[in-house]
Amino acid sequence: MGKKRVLLIAPDWMGLHNDIIEGLRRQNYLVDFIAEKRYLYDPFYSLSRRKHQKDEEEFLNEIEIYWRELLSLKQYSSIYDILFVVDGQALHPCVFSMLKKRNSRIFCANYLFDRIEGVYAFNRNFNYFDRIFTFDPHDAVVFRIPLLQIYWVESDTSVIGYDIFGYGAFSHYRYKVFKAVSEIVAELTNNYLIALYHKNIKFPILNDIKNVIRPICGLTKGVTSKQLKSGLITNKTIPTDEFRKIIASSNVVLDTSAPYQDGLTARFMWALGLGKKIITTNNVVNQYDFYSPDQVLMISPDSIVNRKDEIISFIKYECKTDSIRRNIINQYRIDNWLKTIIE
Repeated sequence: MGKKRVLLIAPDWMGLHNDIIEGLRRQNYLVDFIAEKRYLYDPFYSLSRRKHQKDEEEFLNEIEIYWRELLSLKQYSSIYDILFVVDGQALHPCVFSMLKKRNSRIFCANYLFDRIEGVYAFNRNFNYFDRIFTFDPHDAVVFRIPLLQIYWVESDTSVIGYDIFGYGAFSHYRYKVFKAVSEIVAELTNNYLIALYHKNIKFPILNDIKNVIRPICGLTKGVTSKQLKSGLITNKTIPTDEFRKIIASSNVVLDTSAPYQDGLTARFMWALGLGKKIITTNNVVNQYDFYSPDQVLMISPDSIVNRKDEIISFIKYECKTDSIRRNIINQYRIDNWLKTIIE
């Protein structure tokens, strides 16, 4: 019996698709990959501005042409055994019909690493999938689909590590958390990296003017001059592979969850799998079977200052994971994660 062939459709951000492709190939699958496309005028995309959105019928007609042309290309003309879709923004139903014409027994699986309510109406295609999982506890209940957190992968420790490591894209919420934690950590150690990425601001004065105008237009302020000068903002990105190596080499990882999602971040799961202590703002993490207060400290932005001694104590002590929790955590290692979804 020959190798099974998988068509993977997934976002290409952070290189997560490369982890999945490698994981599938290690399990003896042949893999073709198509990067998910995102359109700001997509009417099913909740985070886009309404004035830029197209009519649903018009949009579906547009993406149908795209998908029919793409799947007709020689590199995607194979008979696939499995369709594996991560998220699936701008996915047209014709994808399923075209693939099923080639193989009526194709198995279709969907993994959601974004929330339906407030992000994207992924549920519009649910009827076409044989199996669906979500990383978000809220969506799992509302849409009655199984909950499965994102995978983690093994990583080496070939780069410098820190007593505490926190890095992410700038947001005002994340800035508040990072600033408060960094002020506590600075009293404890010099060996830390807590930083937020923001693209370079070429004209600071123009940026200040925009920040005056934006609230008048009903928009949120961007990064301020004070924040840019705080020492927390960096213009340097960290590649995914290096990011994971830093987590693997560090003692504590600082994590923040998006206000509109309850699911655990990739950063959290990578740190969990690698046995690291985690400080997180996710307020539902204690509901998971792998949760332990020895490894995970839950905080809120407004409670950080008053919990200074607790945070310092958490950073200092050595965390140990018992075999029962280790077995639970190993269920999310990428090889087991893939088996859960597609086997």
